[in-house]
Amino acid sequence: MAACVKHIQIDFAAMVSHARPMDIALIKTFLEVAATGSFVQASDRLFVTQSAVSLRVQRLEENLDRPVFARSKATREIMPSNFKFC
Repeated sequence: MAACVKHIQIDFAAMVSHARPMDIALIKTFLEVAATGSFVQASDRLFVTQSAVSLRVQRLEENLDRPVFARSKATREIMPSNFKFC
C-alpha cells in the first residue's frame, strides 16, 4: 500500500463541525498508519507503542466525529476512509 500512496488530500476543516484544538501528533499518527497500512509499523516509525497509536487514532476519530480507517480483521488491511487519494 505504501508504494501506491503518493499524496493524501485531507480537508480537516470541512470535517470538523466545531472548532477544537487538534494535536499534531494525532495527524502525524494518522499519516504514518495511512502510509504503512499498519498500526504496528506506524508505532515503530513514530517510536511509540502500538497501543499509543491506537489511542491516537481513536482520539482523532473522536475529534472528527467519524472513523478515519475502515478496519478488516480478516485481511488485517487498514484503508483510510473519508479521504481522497490523489
